[in-house]
Amino acid sequence: VMGAAQASDTVFAILARARERDKKSSPEELEELRATVKKNYEEQTDIRYGAARGWVDAIIQPHETRDVLIHLLQYVSRPLPKARFHTGVIQV
Repeated sequence: VMGAAQASDTVFAILARARERDKKSSPEELEELRATVKKNYEEQTDIRYGAARGWVDAIIQPHETRDVLIHLLQYVSRPLPKARFHTGVIQV
């Protein structure tokens, strides 16, 4: 598992190589690119970034993990109701 610094450096290296193929970049441009990549990476790996976009169902505190997991496992392991499938009324 990569930390934020290592992951952003990896993304930067890929982008820097791609940029070098197209044109030569000055050290200042590369440092600006590195700072931008690191800022974006840190911002987008924040759980609130994903929550704001509806990518997560809930944010729980670490000490609540066991209770939430037990509750959810109990929920998904219960038997399904034996209801008949009703198609309803088809309107034309």
